[in-house]
Amino acid sequence: MRGSKPEVCIGVKKELKRIEWNTVKRIIVFLYYNNHIKKTRIAMQCNMAYDKFLLYLDWMEIMDLAKRESSQDGFEVVSLTERGSNLFSTKFQENKIELERQILQA
Repeated sequence: MRGSKPEVCIGVKKELKRIEWNTVKRIIVFLYYNNHIKKTRIAMQCNMAYDKFLLYLDWMEIMDLAKRESSQDGFEVVSLTERGSNLFSTKFQENKIELERQILQA
């Protein structure tokens, strides 16, 4: 037996280095029109890697823009908070027609 010490893997928690507002906008718009959706579906519809989406979701929870909830089936679903809905109404509403067209094409 070479080296009797067990190997220990220490997990490193990734963090966002910077916030891409276009990415936040995509997530908020999708959640505004599709409430209580599973995380995997949101990541796919927003064209994001799942691990990157989770980093944004963590940040959005800290900022009180989104929240995780348990569905009746026992799955974790995501929805906008009141603050997230207000952000959509004040900042993203001006492009509403264009955004609705993009959502319908997705």
